[in-house]
Amino acid sequence: MSTNFDQLFLQSINRSDEIGGMMYHFLLNGEVLSFVAHAKDFSGIRSVEFSEEFDGFLRPFLTKDPGIVKKLVGITWSFIDGATLALPIMLS
Repeated sequence: MSTNFDQLFLQSINRSDEIGGMMYHFLLNGEVLSFVAHAKDFSGIRSVEFSEEFDGFLRPFLTKDPGIVKKLVGITWSFIDGATLALPIMLS
């Protein structure tokens, strides 16, 4: 997969009872890619546990934007809290 770091968009995010987590759909260079993560809340400390595949996908983007994971965690919890997201969201 080639990575054009200027064109990563989060197309959609949704809860999936089937997988017991969150599904993220990205658009990168005209290709839709989907990944899984699990939102965790430990006594008010909120985090997101990315699948190994998702983590590997994000890793190259961290060199350009180290805050991309923080953005995704914020988007995830905003979604869970019921916020209306203006999608697609350009991440990098």
